Amino acid sequence: MINDRRDTNPIITNYQSRNHSITQLLNHSSKGFTLVEVLVTVAIVALVVTLVTSTVFSTMRLSEEVDARDQTDRLVRIAFSTLTRDLLGAVPPSPTEKDSFVGQNQDVNGLPADTATFLSFSHVRTLPDAPESDLARVSYAQQGPTLVRQEWRNLLSSAPEFSETEELATGLAGFNLRYYDGAQWMDGWSAGVRKTLPAAVSVELTLDTPDRRSYLLLIPFPKQELPAGAQPAGQ
Repeated sequence: MINDRRDTNPIITNYQSRNHSITQLLNHSSKGFTLVEVLVTVAIVALVVTLVTSTVFSTMRLSEEVDARDQTDRLVRIAFSTLTRDLLGAVPPSPTEKDSFVGQNQDVNGLPADTATFLSFSHVRTLPDAPESDLARVSYAQQGPTLVRQEWRNLLSSAPEFSETEELATGLAGFNLRYYDGAQWMDGWSAGVRKTLPAAVSVELTLDTPDRRSYLLLIPFPKQELPAGAQPAGQ
């Protein structure tokens, strides 16, 4: 009789079971990725790349818009600072200069494009010994999208009179000036007719942007108080 004996050693049995599992794992790994797995992986990577790229470009565009607005705000502040200096130095009318201050109401394509010309003690001499006086005739006007300041110097000097032009701000849609006479706001002013300077001047710059963003400056003239609550009409 043949005795059919099987090896029931637990150590050998456990080893065989582990070897069989490892063999199955190696056989499965050798098959590689399926087409569905590859397509899913590619789709996920493409989605991540698209999201990252969109975020980067949106951030760059927002940064450019903020920089452009900061640049515009800086130019407007410079323009307002120059306007304030010139207007605060404006010369009242006199027998020899009756029209020392003239503001004209104009418009281009339905948008305000006012002008103002006046005498002002606002000229700054770049050289201390230059044969120039502090008195100058200053003019402000919008030429196209640009606010232009022109200054005529040497009005009372022995040196020849000459003018200088500078661009204060660009990208404008409108330049609006209004004048307060102590009771109401007016669109124009003539010192020769009214025999005095306005009590205050309102300056509004409107940008040529989709939202038509505007900046408003209110300048009370020296020694002439602006009554409480007085604001430009429409504000």
